[in-house]
Amino acid sequence: MRVFLRLALVLLALCYAPLSAHAQTAGEGGAAAERPVITLDRADTLFDRWETEAQSVEQRLQSEATTAPVLSSIRELLDPQRANARILATQARDQLAPLVAQLEALGPAPEEGASEDAAVKIERDEINKRIATLRAVVSKAELAFTRADRLIDSATVAQRARFTDELLQQGPAPFDPRHWLTAGTSLVTTARAAVEEMTSPEAQERRREVWADAGPTALSALLFAFVMLVFVRRYALKRLSLAINPVSRATIDADTEMSAFGGLSAEDGTPRAGADLSESSPPGSSLRPSRIRRLVLGTGMALARLIIPIAAIVAARYALSILDILGPTGMAVVDGLFIGLSFIVLASALIFMLFSPRMPELRLSDMSDAKARQGAFYAMVIAVALALNIGVVGSGERLNLPTSALSVYNLCTVLLAAWGLWRAAAIWSGTNRTQHVVVDGEEVQNDENWFTENLIRVWRKAAYILAVVTPLTAVAGYYALSRYVLKSGILSALVIGAVVILFMIANEASQALSEAADENRRAKGEEAKNEAVGLLPVFIGFVLTLLAIPVLALVWGATTGDLREAYFGITQGFTIGDTTFRPGDLLIAALVFGLGLFLTRLFQAVVRRAVMPRTRLDVGARSSIVSGLGYLGFFIAALAAVSIGGIDLTSLAFLGAALGVGIGFGLQNIVNNFVSGIILLIERPIKVGDWIEVAGTHGTVRKINVRSTEIKTFDKSSYIVPNSELISGAVTNYTHEDVMGRVICPVGVAYGTDVRKVERILLEIARAHPMTLRRPAPQVVFQSFGGSSLDFELRAFLRDVNWVLSTRSDINFEIERRFEEEKIEVPFGQTDVTVKNASEMIELLSRSAAFAQPRPEREPASARPEIDDTEGDMV
Repeated sequence: MRVFLRLALVLLALCYAPLSAHAQTAGEGGAAAERPVITLDRADTLFDRWETEAQSVEQRLQSEATTAPVLSSIRELLDPQRANARILATQARDQLAPLVAQLEALGPAPEEGASEDAAVKIERDEINKRIATLRAVVSKAELAFTRADRLIDSATVAQRARFTDELLQQGPAPFDPRHWLTAGTSLVTTARAAVEEMTSPEAQERRREVWADAGPTALSALLFAFVMLVFVRRYALKRLSLAINPVSRATIDADTEMSAFGGLSAEDGTPRAGADLSESSPPGSSLRPSRIRRLVLGTGMALARLIIPIAAIVAARYALSILDILGPTGMAVVDGLFIGLSFIVLASALIFMLFSPRMPELRLSDMSDAKARQGAFYAMVIAVALALNIGVVGSGERLNLPTSALSVYNLCTVLLAAWGLWRAAAIWSGTNRTQHVVVDGEEVQNDENWFTENLIRVWRKAAYILAVVTPLTAVAGYYALSRYVLKSGILSALVIGAVVILFMIANEASQALSEAADENRRAKGEEAKNEAVGLLPVFIGFVLTLLAIPVLALVWGATTGDLREAYFGITQGFTIGDTTFRPGDLLIAALVFGLGLFLTRLFQAVVRRAVMPRTRLDVGARSSIVSGLGYLGFFIAALAAVSIGGIDLTSLAFLGAALGVGIGFGLQNIVNNFVSGIILLIERPIKVGDWIEVAGTHGTVRKINVRSTEIKTFDKSSYIVPNSELISGAVTNYTHEDVMGRVICPVGVAYGTDVRKVERILLEIARAHPMTLRRPAPQVVFQSFGGSSLDFELRAFLRDVNWVLSTRSDINFEIERRFEEEKIEVPFGQTDVTVKNASEMIELLSRSAAFAQPRPEREPASARPEIDDTEGDMV
C-alpha cells in the first residue's frame, strides 16, 4: 500500500504543472468562448447571423475539398446553430401555448357586420399579432435548423466519399526494387534534415537561450523519467511479485497464521494454518492465494506496468519539447515513436493481465504455461509491429515522404503483424473447448464459458482474415487500405480486450466479495448463503460495452464530430406519428415510474404490517386490500410517468385501436382473466387462506394474481387456476364466511345389536372430542338396513373445519376402542349363494368323479394271447 501511495504522490507532482496551466488558460478564455444568450428579443439578429454563416459554409463546400479538418470546422460552426435554433423554437412554442389559450377564452371573432367591444377587439388584435410573431420565429428557427442539418449532412457525405476514394486509390507496388531504394534514400534524407536542424546556428542560439531559462526543469523531467522507468518500476514490480509468489507449505507459521499471502482463504480448498500440512501434500508444494489477493495484486502489477512507463514517456516528451533540441523533422519522428511506445506499454499491461506467462496465479485466461508464454510473445510482436507502423509510417506521412517509400515501410510492418496474428490465432485453437456434462444419463453442453468461447472463435477468424488481407492489399499497392485495416483491426482487438479484461476483473471482484461475506458468516458461526454473484457484473459489462462503442467508432475512422452528430440525433429522439420521443423524456418517465412503484411497495408494506394488524379484518380481506392498493399505485405511477415525462399520447390513438383489435382476437382470454381477478378482489367469493375445491382438487388459496390464482394443495404442490374458471365455474369454499364445518363418520354394526346403545356410545364419543361444538349438538342418524350391517352416521359440527381429517381419525379410533369394550361387532361384508337343482348337480359330480378314477396298468407282452395273422383267430 505504501508503494501505491508513493506512486500517486509522484504522479500528482508530475501532473500538477500542466493541469494548472491548462486551468489558467481555460479561465482566461472562458469569457470569450461563452455562448451568446438565446432569447426571443435577439431572434432577428440570430437569424441574420445564421444566414450569413450558412452562405459561407455553402461557398466553402463548393470551393474546396471536404477533408476531416474542414468538416470539423463546419460542424463547430453549425452545431451551435442547430442547438440554438431548437432552443429558440422551444421558447417560442412555450409562449404560444398561453396566448392560444387566451385567444380561445375570448371566444370566436364576431361575424361580418356584428359589433364587438372595443377593449376586447384591441386585446384580440394584440394577441393575434404576438401569435403571428411567435409563429414566424418558430418557422424561421425550424428553417435554420433544417438548413444547418442539411449542410452538415452534405459535408459529411462529401468527406466520407473523399475518405473512401483515398482508401481505394492504388499506389506503387512495394516489391519494386526502385521503391526500396527510394525508401532508403528517404530515411537518409530525413536523418540528414533532422541533424541539420539540430546543428544550425539558429538552433544552437535558440537552444542556449532556452537552456538558461528551462534547463533545470528539463533536467528534472528527464531525471524523473529515468527514475520512474528504472528504479520505481523495478521496485514496485518486485514488491508486488514477492507478495504473490507461491510459498512452500512448510514456511507457514502455525502460531501466527502468517504467510506471504497474509492467510489463506477457505474457498480455495486449502487447509488453514496450524493444520498438519506435511501429511496432506508433498514437501515444496505451493499454496494458491485467495481470490481477493490475486485480484488486488494482479491489478496493481498491471497498473504499475502501465502508469509508471507512461509517466516516464510523458516526462521525457515534456523535457524534449521545452529544451527545443530537435527541429520540426526530429520532433515529428519523436512524436510518432512516443505514440508507438505508449501503445506498446498499454498492450504490455493488457497482455500481462491476460497471459501472465511468469505468474500463473494472476492469469485471467485459462491457458497452460507454455501456451501463455507463446501467446504473450506473439501478442507483443503484433504490438511492436503496429507501434512501428504508427511511429515510422505515421511520421513519414507527417513529413510528406514519397508514397513509394511509405508503402515499403508499411509492407515491412504489415508482414511482421500478419505473422504474429497467424501464430497467435493458431495458439488459441484447441483452447477452451466446450465442456459436456452428463445429467441423468444424457450428455448436456456446459454453457458457463459460452461467451468466452464464441469471443475466442470470432477473434481467431478475424486474426486469420487480417493476416491474409493486409499483406495482400499492401502488395497490391493499396497502401492506405492495408494500413487502415491493420491499424483499425488491431486497435479494435485492443479495445475489446480491455473491455473483456475489465469485465473479468468486475466478475472476479464480485465473486471475491461474495466469498468474503460467506467467510465472515462462517467466522461468526452462521451458515454461508452461497448466493450467486447477481447481475452486477452483467450491468458493468453493459456499461463497458456502451463506452466501447464510441471508441470503436473512432478507431474505424469516425471523428468526434460524427460522435457529436450521433449524440445530437439520439437526444432529438424518434417520432411516431406526431409524437416525438426523446431519450431524456423516456429516462425521466422511467425514473418517475420506478419511484412510483417503489413508493407503492413501501405503502403496501406499511399497510400490511402496521395498519392491517390493528383492524378486525380477516387475512383474505387484508390481502385483497393490499393487492388493490398495488394495482392502484401501478396505474398512478404509469400516469405520472407519462405526464411528468412530457410524453403526449393523444396522437397515438391508432395504437389504442390496434390494441382493441388485439384484445378482441388474441388477448381476450388474458383480459377475461384480468377482469375476473378484479372481480375476485372486489366480490371476494374466495380469498387468501380459504380452503376450496376446484375440479376435484382441494387446497388453500395462497395468492390471487392478475391472471390466475395460486392454490396450495395438501400435497404441498401449487395448483394454478385461471381466474375466469373461478368466476364462471363451480367452486366449493369450505371457509367462505367462517371456519365452522361438519364431520361425518359412517359406521356399521351387526344385526341384533342394541341400536340405542350404539347411539349413546357415538354421542358420548362426539361430545368428548374438544373440537366438536355443543350447539349445534352432535347427531346420530340411523341411515339404513344394509346388506351386512345396520348403518349409522355420526354427525358433529367442528370449531374449525380445517381439522376435519384429524377429528374424523380421532373419532374412528375412539369408536373402535369403545365397540371393543362393549362387545359390539362391526361386521364385514357376507354373501349367501343359493344353488338350484342340487340333486342333478350331485349326480353330475359323482359321474365326473368315477370317470376321473385311474385305470389298471397294462399287462406285459408275454402274458397277452397270440393272434394268428392269417386266420384272424386266437391261438
